[in-house]
Amino acid sequence: MSLPKILSRALLICTTAIIMTACHSREKVLYLQDIVVDTPEVAQAPQYIRIEPGDKLSIIVSSSDPQVASVFNLTSMDRGTALTTQTNGIRSTGNSNRYNNNGFGLYTVNDRGNIDFPVIGELHIAGFTRQEASEFIKKMLIDGKYVTDPVVTVEFANLHFTIIGDTNSATYSISDDQINIIEALAMAGDLNITAERDQIYVIRTENGLRTTTRVDMRTKDIFNSPVFYLKQNDIIYVVPNGKKTGEYSINENQWKNPFIYASAFTTIVGIATLIVSLTK
Repeated sequence: MSLPKILSRALLICTTAIIMTACHSREKVLYLQDIVVDTPEVAQAPQYIRIEPGDKLSIIVSSSDPQVASVFNLTSMDRGTALTTQTNGIRSTGNSNRYNNNGFGLYTVNDRGNIDFPVIGELHIAGFTRQEASEFIKKMLIDGKYVTDPVVTVEFANLHFTIIGDTNSATYSISDDQINIIEALAMAGDLNITAERDQIYVIRTENGLRTTTRVDMRTKDIFNSPVFYLKQNDIIYVVPNGKKTGEYSINENQWKNPFIYASAFTTIVGIATLIVSLTK
């Protein structure tokens, strides 16, 4: 067999191998590979973050009578001290150690799931969504005849999740009480190209129990995952692929990495073997 034919066959084989490798890489990298375009599917019901012990909340009461409503708002004047108020002959003390951007105090939910609310006293709000907590406090104010037309605004002040691994690792604040894992990865600047799309783990602690759930971003099943909607304090771990971990070197000098030379040696031996086989 002539040398030109040998080289032609070798080039064809190498090209085919490169195409097959590229297709395999696409399968490992692309998101939502089994999604069906223009076909409606039943979506998972939105899951709003619920209040848990340790959460910090901004709770502001408004009314047509600002003076009456102000009794129920912790203010910056009470920084570092307890807020003592008296309404309808009832004296109450509420504590706050942080303040929102408007100078109002933040309530910390204690380990029993309660907050110490001015005048009313302890309120159990753990397990409520932000909207449910607002309605509950509003009802307490009306039923107790403290405020006839209250508007209660409840906001989370310390929601966050942490993402580590093969992405922009950091702790990110959550500005809304509903966030999904796709939005979280976007906040982190997406996954690195070397990240394993089918090996993303969400670590969640609930009621004293830690659960780790594996997520595969390559399939639309992600939308039905119990961790599709994140909760406060979730940890997301993104696993790097084998190539990246294999090339890791403690001294961060790639030329001292034995895997580089092993890979080059294997490639050379493979090409030599191919040429020998074609000349027979």
